[in-house]
Amino acid sequence: MPYFHLVFTLPHELNAWIAKHDRVIYDALFHTAWRALNELSQRKHNGRAGMTAVLHTWGQTLVRHVHLHALVPSGVYRDQGWHSLKKNYFLPVKLLSNRFRGAMVSQLRAAFREGLLPALSQMEVSRLLNVLMQKPWVVYCKSALEYRSTLVTYLARYSHRIALSNNRFQVWNNDKISLQYRDYRSGKQSLLTLKPQELVRRFLLHVLPRGLMRIRHYGCLSNAIRAKVKKRVDKQLGRYEPKANGGSEKTAESGCSCPACGERTVTYLGDVSESKVTKRLRILQSWDNGS
Repeated sequence: MPYFHLVFTLPHELNAWIAKHDRVIYDALFHTAWRALNELSQRKHNGRAGMTAVLHTWGQTLVRHVHLHALVPSGVYRDQGWHSLKKNYFLPVKLLSNRFRGAMVSQLRAAFREGLLPALSQMEVSRLLNVLMQKPWVVYCKSALEYRSTLVTYLARYSHRIALSNNRFQVWNNDKISLQYRDYRSGKQSLLTLKPQELVRRFLLHVLPRGLMRIRHYGCLSNAIRAKVKKRVDKQLGRYEPKANGGSEKTAESGCSCPACGERTVTYLGDVSESKVTKRLRILQSWDNGS
């Protein structure tokens, strides 16, 4: 089915906090993005959404640019079953952006009260979060129907590695390193020249905390219920075909039954020649004799 591609981006003003408390803020980003999406989905579509999210922390020039790519099915799961959406957007972007902003700011305030942001002061937290509440936050949403194969390829390219690939290196000597990057303002490929120390510093910005899950699934796509939901949706949409017992399998005609449960339907797996059985028995006997 069609999917929507959503991107939740944190303001760059939070980069200094991320440098000190990256795990807390990354977890808050996942939680609040799903919270905003699912609450609005239940309000607008009367059903539970699904989301697969991938965390990215870098931009083309390797600076810290924390954002969450999300794949969202174009429908919701209700008690009656799956309900497909016929719109070219999942939720109004401005509404989703405001909801995401409020949820993230509330989450950060709660984290500070619980002592999860010890490197920050009360004045610093209040001042910055009050400023961020007055700014629009960036949430991107587009139907992935036309480019879903390339989108999955794009996300998979960064799902198990970070920031930099070898083919971006253009010039490398003792004094400088030049990297190729895409300038989105001009739409052209450009070169970024850095000293080796600066390159290493930027690269290390994107090393995640140990054990942090970069890919997470929510709602009807969560690992706990995904298989159950998919089976029910396939049946509802007429794609469910129970496996037949026919084909190459044959039922034994001897009338024998299973000695454990008494089931009389025996599946034919194949023939075993007498020579193979005899050879197997000889091997077992040799083991029993200690040879």
